[in-house]
Amino acid sequence: MFDVIFQSFGLDSSASQKDIKRNYNKLVTQWHPDKVKDPTRKEEAEIKFLEIQRLYKLLLMVARQRSKDNA
Repeated sequence: MFDVIFQSFGLDSSASQKDIKRNYNKLVTQWHPDKVKDPTRKEEAEIKFLEIQRLYKLLLMVARQRSKDNA
């Protein structure tokens, strides 16, 4: 179920919290609305930026739970 979310972040489902954070930083830098110069793509960037933030929180929850389960 979460595999698709991990893949949308360019990650394997066994990615560590460090890997998740690294890819999150890369994606928010790429999609930050202030970085998009084309006004026609600004709204798309805002939507994508918010989606990335929501997915990041979800992926961290999954990774933390996985860490607890493995401990």
